Amino acid sequence: IVNGSFTRILYSSDIFTMNGVYLLVPLNDVTFEKYYQKYKCIFNGNTNAKITSKICEMEFNLLQKVSGIIKNKTPQYKIQEQFKNSHIKIVSENIPTTSATTSFLLKISGIWETETQYGVTYKFSVIS
Repeated sequence: IVNGSFTRILYSSDIFTMNGVYLLVPLNDVTFEKYYQKYKCIFNGNTNAKITSKICEMEFNLLQKVSGIIKNKTPQYKIQEQFKNSHIKIVSENIPTTSATTSFLLKISGIWETETQYGVTYKFSVIS
């Protein structure tokens, strides 16, 4: 991020520490199309409303938690924005053409921050 900062999220228990938060995201009725150097996974928003709303809620709660630390900046809900448009962007080489159900791994790495805004840093990957 140009003129910004990044804070890494760690998940820790008594047994281990993970670099980020990982979520399994199963989506139904998906298609893929090439989008520059990435792929766009297009899905039916109504069919997948339950899972996408839970992930949007998690993004909202995570940014609300850091709003006490990050003051006078506007949160950007980028995952929610993609879900509202019924697609996600993926960087991967192993893309199925069409699938009834496709599982994705959502990795939330941390929080990005600029002079006026902040949001989560994340990446979707297809699970083969």
